[in-house]
Amino acid sequence: MNYAIVLAAEKGSRLNTELPKCAVSLLKKPMIEYVVDALKKSMVNQVICVVGQEKEILQDILKNQVEYVVQNEPFSMIHALKCASSFLKEDGHTLILPGDVPLVDEEILNQMISTHLNENNDVTIGKIKEETTDFYCIRNNIFLSVLEQCSSEEKKEYGMTDILLALEEKIKIGFFTFKDSINLSSVNDLYDLSCVEEEVRKTILKKHILNGVRIINPNSTTIASQVEIGAGTVIYSGCNLWGETKIGKNSTIGPNTTLENSIIEDNATCIQSVVSDSKICSNATVGPFAHIRMNSIIGEKDRIGNFVEIKNSVLGTKTNVAHLTYIGDTTCGDHVNWGCGCVTVNYDGKNKYRTTIGNDVFIGCNSNLIAPINIEDESFIAAGSTITSDVEEGAFAIARAKQVTKPGYASKYGFKK
Repeated sequence: MNYAIVLAAEKGSRLNTELPKCAVSLLKKPMIEYVVDALKKSMVNQVICVVGQEKEILQDILKNQVEYVVQNEPFSMIHALKCASSFLKEDGHTLILPGDVPLVDEEILNQMISTHLNENNDVTIGKIKEETTDFYCIRNNIFLSVLEQCSSEEKKEYGMTDILLALEEKIKIGFFTFKDSINLSSVNDLYDLSCVEEEVRKTILKKHILNGVRIINPNSTTIASQVEIGAGTVIYSGCNLWGETKIGKNSTIGPNTTLENSIIEDNATCIQSVVSDSKICSNATVGPFAHIRMNSIIGEKDRIGNFVEIKNSVLGTKTNVAHLTYIGDTTCGDHVNWGCGCVTVNYDGKNKYRTTIGNDVFIGCNSNLIAPINIEDESFIAAGSTITSDVEEGAFAIARAKQVTKPGYASKYGFKK
């Protein structure tokens, strides 16, 4: 059984935050998640996380992925390890590492564990060139006996290296040298955070490029670690892709587009727009300057144009919303044409209401649909109408005052040649 103890009790005061240090985000993902993700892919079977007084914050991030141990006061590493020792059994090995090294990966961890096991070491100390790190592999029976020798006073005075060197004649100590120190970079202040975040960003971009994604200007593009992108997709300059976003094959994203927790299917296009918590189906076009949010679905071959906002709505296939329109809390069918300047009036100041629109409907420019309302199939709404009642199938609806023209009246309002 291989265990890991992640030291994550440190406060984030040097990062100018009240969060625990390891809860601070890189590319909108807490750094502790990077470490735990690497451990879950490694030879480790069980992860124990030593947390501080703000334990609820880290527990909310990691949920049930790890076991938790609380270190109420930030004493030494030895004290933190003693807090975690109750989870260990004598017949295993334990990897010890800090929680503020988000660049660490499973390959590095497995190399260190394998070296420890293959060389039959009691203790393996991680090193970068001539310097030791806070990475250790320890045989559990040795580990537990070492912790028993540490009194409550010694926990404030001695580090792990001091104690192991004192036992050097009794145990076999080996060393594992990390080839690339960048992967062990810790985050101690805001400058470190910026440097490490940049390395994370470049690593993610390289992975996607090698998987067949064309990124036109990597220096201006940010992609979070969870994002998935299919081969053949092109990402233009100025894009930010966050959260659990999934992009299919041969799609076009950007320039200057933000996607968060959204699905973009194959052959879709999204230009200079913001899409969050929504889905863009295959062969649909969104943008420029569109905003799609709150669980909206844009159907296949739909066209969403400039200055269109769609919120909590589902659109069918081959529907056009070309410009300057707000669609909120709406279910819209196939082959619907929305003219310029249309609004679904979904809020009365107290409650939100839903609009339902059938197939093959034409909605003229500058129309207001006052929800709750049902517009049935093949109906036609005249431009400039404010519709307050349901429109039956095949009907023509017009709701505007009759035009009155008074010859010569313009001069009364100052309009003279």
